[in-house]
Amino acid sequence: MNILLNLKDRSEVAFPPGRIDEDGTCSFSTPRCRANCNLKRNFFQERAYTYFKENFPEKIVRKIIEDTKARHVEWFITGDCPDDMTVKINAVMRSLAGDGFTQNGFTRNELLWYKSHKIINFRMALTVEDILKAQRMSIFGLTAYPNYNSWTCDIFYRGDMVMNCGGGIGTCGAGFVTEGEEVYPEDCIECLDHVRGCFYEFKKVA
Repeated sequence: MNILLNLKDRSEVAFPPGRIDEDGTCSFSTPRCRANCNLKRNFFQERAYTYFKENFPEKIVRKIIEDTKARHVEWFITGDCPDDMTVKINAVMRSLAGDGFTQNGFTRNELLWYKSHKIINFRMALTVEDILKAQRMSIFGLTAYPNYNSWTCDIFYRGDMVMNCGGGIGTCGAGFVTEGEEVYPEDCIECLDHVRGCFYEFKKVA
C-alpha cells in the first residue's frame, strides 16, 4: 500500500481537498478558493491522509522511504496540511530532509510555511490571494498569488515577482514556467534541476 503517488523522478503527497467540516484538509481555504476548486476526492487521497493521521512521524518517514525510489517529494498536489497536523507534518518534512530528500510544495498553512524555512533542500510556497500581501510576505520566503482563470500563479521571492508557474488543471506546480519572455514546458522536478521556478536561487545541499 503506497501512501504517495510515485512517479519516475518524484513522489507526491495528495490529501483530500475541501473544508475540514466536510472531511477535507483545507483548514485555511477561502470562499474564493473553494468556489474555483475543481479537484475531486478519491480513495488514494483518503488512504494517504488516514495513514498520516494514524501514525507517528517516524513510521510515516520509514513508509515513504520504503515505498519510493525517488528522492524528491512534492507536498499537497491536492488538499493541504490541516492546522492540527502542522507539527507532525513538519516533523516528517525535517526527517526526510535529514535522509537526503529534496522537497517542495504549496500550502496556505502559514505556520507550516514559516517552519519549512529551516529545512534544508526545501522550497514551500505560501499561497496568498492578496497580491500586495503575497509580495510583502515574500521577504520571508516564497509566496504564490493564484490566478483562478488561467490556473497559474505568480511566484514572489524577496519582494519581487520572479516568475509565473502553472497551466495544470487544479494545480499550480505543473505545465509551464515563464521567466520574462521565456516560456518553458516544465514540472517541479525540472525546475529543481534547472534552478528556476520554486527553486529560484536554490542551493542544493549534498
